Amino acid sequence: MRYVFAIILGLMLFSCSDKDSNKNNPIVPTDSNTTFSFDSLVIDKKVIFTDETAEITAYARGSNLKYKWKANPGIVFGEGTKVTYTLCHEVVSEIICTVSDDKGNSKTLKDTVTVKQKL
Repeated sequence: MRYVFAIILGLMLFSCSDKDSNKNNPIVPTDSNTTFSFDSLVIDKKVIFTDETAEITAYARGSNLKYKWKANPGIVFGEGTKVTYTLCHEVVSEIICTVSDDKGNSKTLKDTVTVKQKL
């Protein structure tokens, strides 16, 4: 029985590491939000009828992102990564989204929505 206890104690001491062993080489966690990227602007309906809405989503990564939306012409409702767009007359409208982060990175993407008159 003494031998079993000695073996277990030896394994425990041998397998345990000093908690300060990584003091000179600390493990730094990676933050996936530190790299800025504005990958795409996705519109759920590229053609809508007057007074209907299209949902638009901006896919971006980074830290402390800010979204600036604009429609030319038209109205953008909402803020952040997902907004809606509408207009009451026929037109091809440009949707513009600018995403920026707290490190000074910025990117603008544009797409269009065609608005048709209801029959």
